Amino acid sequence: MALFTFPRRADPADRRSPTGLDGRDFVLLIVATLGTFSNYAPLLSVVSLWSAEGGSGHGGVGAATGVTMATTVGIQLVMSRLLRRYGLRRILAAGALLLGLPTFAYPVSSGLEWVLAVSAVRGVGFGMVAVAGSALVAELVPPGQRGRAVGRYGIAVGLPQVVCLPAGVWCAQQFGFTAVFVVTGAASVLAAPLAGLMSGRRAEDSEEGDAEASSGRERPGEGGTSRPEGGLRPLAGPWTMLIVSACALGGMTSFLPLALEGGAAAPTALFVLSAAVIVGRWAAGSFSDRAGSGRLLVPGVLACALGTAGVAGAAAGLPAAAALAS
Repeated sequence: MALFTFPRRADPADRRSPTGLDGRDFVLLIVATLGTFSNYAPLLSVVSLWSAEGGSGHGGVGAATGVTMATTVGIQLVMSRLLRRYGLRRILAAGALLLGLPTFAYPVSSGLEWVLAVSAVRGVGFGMVAVAGSALVAELVPPGQRGRAVGRYGIAVGLPQVVCLPAGVWCAQQFGFTAVFVVTGAASVLAAPLAGLMSGRRAEDSEEGDAEASSGRERPGEGGTSRPEGGLRPLAGPWTMLIVSACALGGMTSFLPLALEGGAAAPTALFVLSAAVIVGRWAAGSFSDRAGSGRLLVPGVLACALGTAGVAGAAAGLPAAAALAS
């Protein structure tokens, strides 16, 4: 049984294609991404503060983020099967709902067990959104535009972190946690219908790809996923770099509000961190269209390591470390 009833794919002969960098489908994806990440980004810190309100120590606060990330990774391990059965748009819509609806349950209790249970469900939703959203970038935009498309998608991912991550902490302090949970939950839930408004068409990669579509042969990404030549081994390096940098970023967003309690220090630090992320994503997308992808992996990891070391040193009271972190 389908999760959602979506319109049929548009006729490939229709020349008014909604795909491409400026196509309607890609715009819908960007708006949906803004909605889902406006839920995910601020709650990285706000849920940690909410858990601390319930009396959880630093271990409990870290567990809330850890459980979210664990279920995110867990659902991603079975995403290939889900994508083959339901397709990218349905997975995106379902993920937005699983990310948003449980958010309304946080105010019920700040006890650690309840927070972990809600966070686990949200992690599943975020994993679905992350995979489906990034895969749709490749499906909706032809190869020659994908670097810029990834850059724009990165901005849509990063903008909520620039604005909502520090604002979420400030709003929780000023207006209470319930208000933050209601607004962020609604943002993700309202993003779900946008996936249903997409046409379901793919960008034409080449004349050969059009011929394959006309002959009825399935192309990679058409309801499923393709595996790189040589199995998964070529992905080991990029995955390792991604996991290490993601853990560093997750630690920052979870513990900075606790390390810099009171005043504007924590919101300001989160704003600077998120702004740097969004600038880096935009620059990386533009660079990859000109020079090819993959060349920024090592410099990016080195920058992440230096920044993390700087923040750690600053927290330890080393003056020179603060300059390194900035």
